[in-house]
Amino acid sequence: MTLFPLRLPGIVAISLVAAGCSTLPSRQVPLSSDALSKLKRVAVVSVLARSFTQQYVGMTAFGNETEEINIASWKIDEQYEKQFSQELQQRYRLNVVHAAYAASAFEPANEILSSWSSSGNPGPNWAAAEPAVRKYCKASALDALLLVAKDKSTDFLGRTNQEMTGAGIYTRGTPFLKIAAMHVIAKVALIDCATAKPLAVRSLAVSEDGTKNARPDSRPVLQIDYEEARIPISDWTFKRKQKVRADLSTLPNKAITETLRTIFVPA
Repeated sequence: MTLFPLRLPGIVAISLVAAGCSTLPSRQVPLSSDALSKLKRVAVVSVLARSFTQQYVGMTAFGNETEEINIASWKIDEQYEKQFSQELQQRYRLNVVHAAYAASAFEPANEILSSWSSSGNPGPNWAAAEPAVRKYCKASALDALLLVAKDKSTDFLGRTNQEMTGAGIYTRGTPFLKIAAMHVIAKVALIDCATAKPLAVRSLAVSEDGTKNARPDSRPVLQIDYEEARIPISDWTFKRKQKVRADLSTLPNKAITETLRTIFVPA
């Protein structure tokens, strides 16, 4: 398991354990040229950032704290969709369709993708996503749909038995260690509109060595000020809220580019 150093200002340096590396295959094979040739019209749907979690992990479970707010009005998902769409258009020359959809219809994907196994088997829960996929694909005459939703990860920052999921802020506080970071824990599924089944599923991550065949090991994480991270959401000022919103909207940029490359660039 590869370790990545995370240096936190004014705080002790720790080792960042690769998120999800125990469940990701060591080599993710991109789609074949034949499969790619059949994809002309695609769309992107993100339901990843409709909520935001602020999590504090203390020395014991009794000291843990979790807050969650609805941030759908921030339109972060729309920002992610634009970033994915730009990559698909500019780098892979796909015709990206932009059409309205009901986000609530795709929200089951958050539970489905976060429980996706390393074998690639979505399990019986995938049926919950199919009606929305089929309806959207038919209405927009799509060949494929790129669906972005929440994922779950072990606590690779504090190495506790807690989980991290979706968009949020993680803090860990002990007398000897303080950690504060914003994270985006997500999966990306490319779905064949002809069958409403996934062609490829990837964790949203940055490649270990930057090569197209490298295993994505590093989730999008941004170190932040510990004291600011401990401010309760209910006490956020307008300025604080705007900063969180701005950081969250750009956090996955590099991971978007590299995750798509593991799907679309032939080996």
